[in-house]
Amino acid sequence: MKRLRIAPATFLAAALLFQSLGAETYRIRDFRHLEYLVEEKALPGDIIEIPPGHHYLEYDRISIQRSGTSEKPIIIRGVIENGRRPVIDAVRVNVHRAVFVVPQDVHDIVFENLEILNAAGRRYPERIPRY
Repeated sequence: MKRLRIAPATFLAAALLFQSLGAETYRIRDFRHLEYLVEEKALPGDIIEIPPGHHYLEYDRISIQRSGTSEKPIIIRGVIENGRRPVIDAVRVNVHRAVFVVPQDVHDIVFENLEILNAAGRRYPERIPRY
């Protein structure tokens, strides 16, 4: 009977490939979809993409409830197309000084390529633009 020998490097490469296959990339449709992903669905290694353009926040804040790991953080990434990035504008709501809230027990969240406007809240009413 022949034994199959697998080199440790081959086994490690296969294990890393298998782990990365579980990660998903989501392109959000609206902020309700983003809220669902960061509160209930996102797993370590997932990437959540926000398309370019001006997006108005519809409610007071987005609470991140899912954690990544140091090796596989959850990434919330703004997609840049033709030099345009996503702009999240909180001018229509009172955000209480934060658009994204990350509780102390949530960790390994990465934010990339996002511009956030008008997140002053009621504490600083003079900072809220009047349109």
